[in-house]
This record gives sequence, structure tokens and C-alpha cells, in this order.
Amino acid sequence: MSQRDDEILAAHARGRTVRQISRTYGVSAQAVRRLVSGDPPPPPSKPVTRAPAPVIAVAVLMLLVGAVQIAGVLYFASHWSVWARLAVIVLGVSAYVLLAYGLWRGWRAARWTVAVVGGIAMVSGTFNDAGPEIASILLGGLLVALLFVPVRSRAWFGG
Repeated sequence: MSQRDDEILAAHARGRTVRQISRTYGVSAQAVRRLVSGDPPPPPSKPVTRAPAPVIAVAVLMLLVGAVQIAGVLYFASHWSVWARLAVIVLGVSAYVLLAYGLWRGWRAARWTVAVVGGIAMVSGTFNDAGPEIASILLGGLLVALLFVPVRSRAWFGG
């Protein structure tokens, strides 16, 4: 315990209020209450770090794929009502932005969702009626590989 902590405890023992002590010693009222109650200090916060390059690449790819898919749906659904097209825009943009944000923040659910989407893209590209779609197979494989192969990507998601 530091000398300042001892002074704060002594001031509290003399009957000074938490507000007076926090003003006198320049600490928050919460810190004074924690010190007086004997609770341990809070753990240090996790340092803010930037997502690794493979994860950022997957997040950007997801946003680009989402933009292309939403544009395609809107193009072929020109006969739909305005409300239906607006719903496609809102739901589609929300889903892809949420996935990209989840990847950037290191959410495991976003990682696994993108991995499942990539796996479905590979399978659907392979077993297409018109023949294999190389772009779908490569894009799905790239999404999965960038999330699971590099060590930095695995560490970003905690495993």
C-alpha cells in the first residue's frame, strides 16, 4: 500500500466523506470506495491492438462479396416492391457489416460463421449444375484459409 492510500484510509477513519477525499487527493470516488472496502484493484485492461492482416483481408473480402451479392439481388429483383428491396439492403448490409466488425474485434462466432459461409461457397461452387465455379471455390477456400492457417489469425481469435 502506498503512502497516499494510507492517507486516504486515515481521512476516511477521521470521518471525511468519499466526495471530500476524492477532491482532496484527486482520485475517483469509486477508487476511494474500493480502497476503503478493501477490494483488490481491477485487472489491467487489455491493450488495444490492431487485427492481423489476414483477418483484415477476410473482413474486406466479406464486405466486397456482400456488396456484390446485394447489388446482384437488387438487379434481378427489380420487379419487387420498394419495401422488399429496402429490406434486402438493410438486412444484407447489416449482416455483412456485422460479420466484418466481428472479425475485426476477434469474435469467435464471426470467425466460425465466415468459415461456414466459405465452406458452403466451396461446396456449392464444386457441385454446380453448370459445372464447377472456380471463383466460388477459390474465394471460399481463401476465406477459410486466411482465418485458420496463419498463426496470427488463430491467436487473434484466442486459439
